[in-house]
Amino acid sequence: MNAKIKLAINTPKRIFSFGCSYTHYAWGTWANVIGSEFPDAEFRNLGRSGVGNAYIHNIIMQTDNVYKFNQDDLILVEWTNVCREDRYLPEKHGGWVSPGNIFTQSAYDKSFVRNYVSEIGSYVRDFALIKSAEDFIKNRSPYHMTKMVDFSYTNQWTNDQFNSETFTLLQEMYKPVLDNILPSMNHVLWEHNIGLKRERDRKLVHENFTDGHPSPEEYYNYVTEMFDHDWSNRTSKLVRIAQRNWIKILHDECVKQRKFVFWDQKLMPMRDELRKHSMIYDSLDIDDSIKRW
Repeated sequence: MNAKIKLAINTPKRIFSFGCSYTHYAWGTWANVIGSEFPDAEFRNLGRSGVGNAYIHNIIMQTDNVYKFNQDDLILVEWTNVCREDRYLPEKHGGWVSPGNIFTQSAYDKSFVRNYVSEIGSYVRDFALIKSAEDFIKNRSPYHMTKMVDFSYTNQWTNDQFNSETFTLLQEMYKPVLDNILPSMNHVLWEHNIGLKRERDRKLVHENFTDGHPSPEEYYNYVTEMFDHDWSNRTSKLVRIAQRNWIKILHDECVKQRKFVFWDQKLMPMRDELRKHSMIYDSLDIDDSIKRW
């Protein structure tokens, strides 16, 4: 494991976080844990479930345009799986179309995926976006970058890794920026073994439970392993409360459901309960001029 890095040299006055559902979800994530450590700072979480790296790059730029990043800020970026497709289509779809992994979603039809999606094309696009974002942020604010999965996993729901000569060359080309990204959460927390993660969750929550995202406690374990920081008892307590509530709310719902599907429309009250009782630390509202939705 890499040596820990300092979370913050100076106490930030504002914290902005960007990423996919590993940053903003129905319960607290790594970003909420870090936000909790600096209660006097303004914490804004601009992550969104299902989005790709094109969306993340875009929202970083929009947010700077509104809030003007500076040296008193701390910018947190979690890069996601490369095989995702983001489109902003407010007239036709009401906003962003960002349905998650392109190989397991239903928003884009099979013909589109077959004719216009390739793993290499995704790497060419996303590695450039990641370099662009880092070059932009590092001249403005202290920052940290992490990732959901190792980039070789083009589908986060399998244990299969992508490999090709072109991919190797791209990794070498972008090595300086890729080396600045922390080890992925999936690698650190369950060594990219999604089966192991699901088995742990079923033992912890209920045999019917399946989701795939880290629990509040797992996010806390990740950041404490990655960052050199004197973590507060306050944050530790908030994580324990969130974890306890997370287990109870999900367990109780799994008992009621013969087949548990987390995003089932009828489970919205359960998700609201999770947001209320397992968020660890709440984000401030985001300026409406940022096109997030």
